[in-house]
Amino acid sequence: AELWNKAAEQYDMVEKLLDPESELCGCLTDVENNGIWQFMNLMAIKIRYPGITSGNPTFTNRYLEEKKISRENTPRVSYSLSYGLSYGLSYKRTSTTVSERLAKIDFSKSDEELLSDVAKNLVD
Repeated sequence: AELWNKAAEQYDMVEKLLDPESELCGCLTDVENNGIWQFMNLMAIKIRYPGITSGNPTFTNRYLEEKKISRENTPRVSYSLSYGLSYGLSYKRTSTTVSERLAKIDFSKSDEELLSDVAKNLVD
């Protein structure tokens, strides 16, 4: 709960900064095209699946097996779940290869489809 409370505080701050009336540069507020949205999706995956980017295939295999078992044991009921995530941002020059690999990940896939891509292409 403490993590989510801290995330909520950061989200509130970012929400104010991204207000259309904010004086921030458009290149910073264009989160869908500047890499921030992709990074936020990656952070959400790392929180849901600790160790997924460690390069250790045991994590990936365990998560995929859990998804498979869950899918097999779950009645076919349709539902929706959403959540928000925010983080503090500080400027740090990162390798363009990481940015390029991150840009190629399709975070609209289901977690089951996404886990292998993230584990393979985004090792810390």
